Amino acid sequence: MLHDIAFSLKAVALNVLCLSLWMIPPVYILVYYGMNGYLLGTQFFRMIAGRRASVAEAAALQKKAHHAILLIGVSISFFSTVPLLNLAAPLIGIAAMLHLFQSLRGAPRQEILPPA
Repeated sequence: MLHDIAFSLKAVALNVLCLSLWMIPPVYILVYYGMNGYLLGTQFFRMIAGRRASVAEAAALQKKAHHAILLIGVSISFFSTVPLLNLAAPLIGIAAMLHLFQSLRGAPRQEILPPA
């Protein structure tokens, strides 16, 4: 719980610091998606990894795939700004992070349909 409070304070503080960039729209858009993508990606990955791995293993996997986590986080952030798609953004984020986590861990792929 303490970790969640610290994360919330970090997210609010970073967003307040970026308020001055509202006057420069192209820069603000890049900073908004980048910063919130980092925050959302990190939080979603920790949520998935926290249920399936030790803290040390989760930290190692997060360090190994920080670019993919950022990219998925930016996608979640973008989906959250599109009307109607924002309703599915958390589900898309969880599914993407779960697939990323399983691939990083080396889990075997499961086929939905049996081979013909």
